Amino acid sequence: MSKQLTTVILLFLLGSSVATADGEQPKANVALESVMSLSKRISRSVQSHFSSMEALAKDKELITAITNEDNDKLTELSAAFQARLRGSLKVRLYIRGQEVADSDTTPACSYACIETVHAAYEGKPPAEALLFRSADANITMARGIKNEHGRVIGAIVAHYPYNELKGEIEKLTTGTMFTELRQRVSGPPIVLFNHGDRNIKQGAAQKIIRIPQSKWVIAVWTPGGVAVETYEAPALPWMYIILGIIVLIAGIAVLIIYRIKHPPAVKKKTIKHAEVLSSEAISYDHEHDSPTLIMGGGAEEIDVSKYLKDSDITSVKIKIK
Repeated sequence: MSKQLTTVILLFLLGSSVATADGEQPKANVALESVMSLSKRISRSVQSHFSSMEALAKDKELITAITNEDNDKLTELSAAFQARLRGSLKVRLYIRGQEVADSDTTPACSYACIETVHAAYEGKPPAEALLFRSADANITMARGIKNEHGRVIGAIVAHYPYNELKGEIEKLTTGTMFTELRQRVSGPPIVLFNHGDRNIKQGAAQKIIRIPQSKWVIAVWTPGGVAVETYEAPALPWMYIILGIIVLIAGIAVLIIYRIKHPPAVKKKTIKHAEVLSSEAISYDHEHDSPTLIMGGGAEEIDVSKYLKDSDITSVKIKIK
């Protein structure tokens, strides 16, 4: 019975795996390929912008203007840098310790923008979307400016069009998936844009793709919830491991049920030549003052004190034939 049940489970699982591989998996792989291509395009764009900003942050005129706190020169350089940073909406240059939020120009630099500036003094903050629910929605990127001694003395901030992200998402042409471009924050991620058939979105995403040097990830759902991990880690070995675990659990369950229905026969335990003796059954050898048990004319003496119950008998020998 256990063999038949195990065979049925194996056939069912293998059949399900084959059906998935023959049906939904190719579609999932095609969808994933499109999304991976998108993530690479966004990543290349972000990397290009940051590289250009880091090059400008080494400009000698810029370093001199920040050192001398020459705000007029910084305003001039901001306009020049905006022209050099392809596609940027605005460039802001900050002297460390003099950062002020700006809501009078477009796009605005909110308090979140100032936090990004502060982060640039300590490291390399990722690109992020700010004010995305307003007309000032933009992509904010910041890098620190160092003097000749390596000390961070200011920051360069560049703002890029927010709708560039939306345009990239809409380049996904396949209709066999649903995607969300999310921004990672301290709480639940924020959905910036989505694309595809919303009916496909069931449960958790099958894959989360991170975009380097940004706070963005792309969440992917495919028809039937097919896992699409094959591009980062081969799924086939895991399928066999999971299958083996399921079969093992099923086998153990069948064995337990069988043992319950057919318990093994309990064998009676027999004890040979081991009976507890009372001191009353033992005659005393008064000559040697040692309690002995005479079993017949005998040959060998055996110590059987472990079989006695009475505490007053401490050394007994049995003579057996």
